[in-house]
Amino acid sequence: MLLEEILKIEDENIKGFMILAFSDAINANNMFCRYEYKPCKLAPLFGPHAYWHYNMPVEDNLWGTKYGRGTFMSCVKKIIRAKEYLINPYERKNDEKIIIGNDVKGYVGEHFYEFLIKKPT
Repeated sequence: MLLEEILKIEDENIKGFMILAFSDAINANNMFCRYEYKPCKLAPLFGPHAYWHYNMPVEDNLWGTKYGRGTFMSCVKKIIRAKEYLINPYERKNDEKIIIGNDVKGYVGEHFYEFLIKKPT
């Protein structure tokens, strides 16, 4: 249902960000997740870097609760933080953020060789 609604979004940029958040969220919301007892939290799909079928998978709440991992809203917030970083990148030194000053720009190409002959604008 969520993906169907995301695909209805007309603005291609927003739709792309929402698809990215959705793909991140399904990493922690599927039947290949398990509960890790020592840290007391869900281990996402690629936590062990393999497809393992568990006898007792754990299910998270996609929409989120007070506690949880990989909720759709936390994934959206992660993308927003990443976009803010692209606009205003910084380095960390101890607990201090040192602003670099140049924004990060990219180029979307259809083939790898385009990156070799075309400079990002």
